[in-house]
Amino acid sequence: MTILLISGSLLSFFIGWDLLGFTSLFLIFWYRSRAALSSGLLTALRNRVGDVALLCLFGLRADFGSSFVGFVYILLLVSFTKSAQFPFRAWLPAAISAPTPVSALVHSSTLVTAGVFLLLRHLSTFPTLLTYTGITTIFLGGYTALLSCDLKKIVAFSTLSQLGLLMLSFCCGSKSAVLLHLLCHGPFKALLFLCVGTSMHSSYGSQEARYAIHLGSARGLTTVLGSISLFALSGLPFLAGGISKHTLFALISGSSTSFMIFVSFLLGVVLTGAYCAKFLAL
Repeated sequence: MTILLISGSLLSFFIGWDLLGFTSLFLIFWYRSRAALSSGLLTALRNRVGDVALLCLFGLRADFGSSFVGFVYILLLVSFTKSAQFPFRAWLPAAISAPTPVSALVHSSTLVTAGVFLLLRHLSTFPTLLTYTGITTIFLGGYTALLSCDLKKIVAFSTLSQLGLLMLSFCCGSKSAVLLHLLCHGPFKALLFLCVGTSMHSSYGSQEARYAIHLGSARGLTTVLGSISLFALSGLPFLAGGISKHTLFALISGSSTSFMIFVSFLLGVVLTGAYCAKFLAL
């Protein structure tokens, strides 16, 4: 991840990118069960699509007669596979078969953020496809989290919804605001996963949200920290998630974007609040 962050060229970026996927694969294989192996293979194959597209990107860069449009759309394909955007979103919920600290790492600050970071670093113009893909991912992730009763799956699908929100927010033209939400989202999502892991230990390893022993039965500190991270995810004021989401809201409402994008952003925030309220209620 450090190589990927400090890289000065696409070639060194690709080295960090490939090593990140390779090491994350072994973390997902941790339990060596059938579910862990199938989840790891699904993650590896979906991310390989992005790796092949990144190699094609090098070929386009070598061909000076290639169009800039082709460069942009291959870069989008690379980013969509890593950041689990529609239609490459299946690997992210599958990756929860890994231990909870691994899920906290993958869902907050490594694999999923690498695709967004690629767009922040190397894309200067943001096509309409990016916005519509973000809208689709917001609603698919949000509704699935709202209907799910598995603790880790609710948090995993909430990550999908937030990634779609980030992709949608590129339309406002401010990379700094998108980076702010990316940096704010990582800590409270990792904290939420760790609190879920603690509550699972308290309920003998059960991930079922309707089980009799839940988050409140764990230590009091876990309950407080889990609630704070859910409030931050909902975007309540005076918390990191609230600051970043209000910044994005101000930029999108003040820009010349269409009314549909504005409404989609608001519905995405409402969906986030709905599944966070369900999580607290369960």
